[in-house]
Amino acid sequence: MIWINVGRCPIWRLEPMAKPFIFKCPKFGLNVQGYDDEDEPERTERRRYKMCECLACGGFHLVDPDTGELISDRR
Repeated sequence: MIWINVGRCPIWRLEPMAKPFIFKCPKFGLNVQGYDDEDEPERTERRRYKMCECLACGGFHLVDPDTGELISDRR
């Protein structure tokens, strides 16, 4: 939310928010929240993966934001 002062009356403008998703850190097994900032991805048969910084281990993981599945889980 952004506050803009225009003359005597402030205006509140809502910015689109990123969609949160949960994935499991493979190193520690903890649930971690990530954010998908893309607007309505096109639906295809292929999965799309996003690089997310893991707050549990400090590393980066490739996660499917729609399912929360890691690319390493596809075996």
